[in-house]
Amino acid sequence: MLAWRVEEVESPYGTVATLHWAVPDDAEDGQADPRSPNPTALQVELESAEDQLGAVLWNSNPAALNYLHTHIFMLPRSKDSEAATPRSETLSSSPLEGKNIVELGAGVGCLGIALAMAGARVAVTDMKELLPLMAHNVKLNERRVQARSHGVGYCAALQWKWGPTVATNVYKQLHKEMNVAMKSSGSSAEEVAFVSRVMSAMVESLEKPSDSLEQCSGALQSAASKTASTLPYHYVIMCDALYGNPKDWPALLYTLTELLATNPDGCVVVNFCEQRVDNVEGAFLKALHDENQRVHVPASQRDTVGDPLWTAVMDSALQCVRMAAARKNGSGMRGGAASTSAAAAELHSAREQAVTALLNYVLVQRRGPYRWTYTTEVIAEAQSELNMVVRASRIRWTLEGTEDASADGVATPVGTRHRPREAVTDAHHSHTTALKKVRR
Repeated sequence: MLAWRVEEVESPYGTVATLHWAVPDDAEDGQADPRSPNPTALQVELESAEDQLGAVLWNSNPAALNYLHTHIFMLPRSKDSEAATPRSETLSSSPLEGKNIVELGAGVGCLGIALAMAGARVAVTDMKELLPLMAHNVKLNERRVQARSHGVGYCAALQWKWGPTVATNVYKQLHKEMNVAMKSSGSSAEEVAFVSRVMSAMVESLEKPSDSLEQCSGALQSAASKTASTLPYHYVIMCDALYGNPKDWPALLYTLTELLATNPDGCVVVNFCEQRVDNVEGAFLKALHDENQRVHVPASQRDTVGDPLWTAVMDSALQCVRMAAARKNGSGMRGGAASTSAAAAELHSAREQAVTALLNYVLVQRRGPYRWTYTTEVIAEAQSELNMVVRASRIRWTLEGTEDASADGVATPVGTRHRPREAVTDAHHSHTTALKKVRR
């Protein structure tokens, strides 16, 4: 039977007390974990997390933390003689002091809390159902974070729904403003001017920081003693965050874009995937490659040199306007049920295309002259606690023409290690089986 239990998770910066949803050890059956939540109010708060995958303590956390320590932060490993001592106690200062880090899809928040122990300002983020669980674990480790980071580390638990937080429904916005600003008898030139104005306003709104980013920056700002409205983010960490619905990936790409835009030359995304399914991250990385095929044209030049992405925005929006006018006049609803169904399907497709064109344009405008680059390698030093291979991908932006970017815009330096075929695990390894094998 699944229950809430607390486990001490080892990290290079000391152990992290982590409340999570798990199958108790045989020795614990029938015995309550003394650190598990007892107050009724907390139990009620955590009910929303019980059915969430993110409430499980994923097995690649220790491997990911050690990889970050030695390969990303480039910090020395502890000596064997110091194995029993948290590494944070052997360092001369807090090694991540001054770094701003966001963990997306943080689940229980264990990884981000460990980085706060190293002195970073960290936001552990996930869906609203997991917020009480993350907040509980942050509170559970608050004193450890302060002690081990010498008072400079900070961790906040926040809700972050990937993607834009302002309106992107092009058809609805055009229809709303069309009733006020433009008569149905307007000329073609008036129609184009109207659409250009509305779409430019939507772009301007989307280019502002999302509510999620502003909330995150505000939370970390409180610990930063600086006055910048938007903090530069140094690292974005994802650990087993790509096991959800691939339909969520465009929203994730949007969120990564706005985070990297705060520090385009310095922010690094590190994604970890336990290979329960072969090449879990491959489709998402291909999406980055596809994104590089879209060429940036500064907004100030789109009318003089032309911009295919802006043209797509205008064409799809004009199509929405004309279909809205047809619906209003009833010309698109004649011809029986089959015709009506076909018209509805056509309208739905047009609306989806308009949203896609708008977001494609905004993403490229935010990215500017930079291109997505990445490398992927197997973590050679360790596997997950289920003895599965873990791969790490480093994702960042590089300026067009820099020597670390290959012809297709994907950085693949010499020395990149690829996961051997024999390391592939059963693609049908079920979540239930994984739950039952979670250690302690």
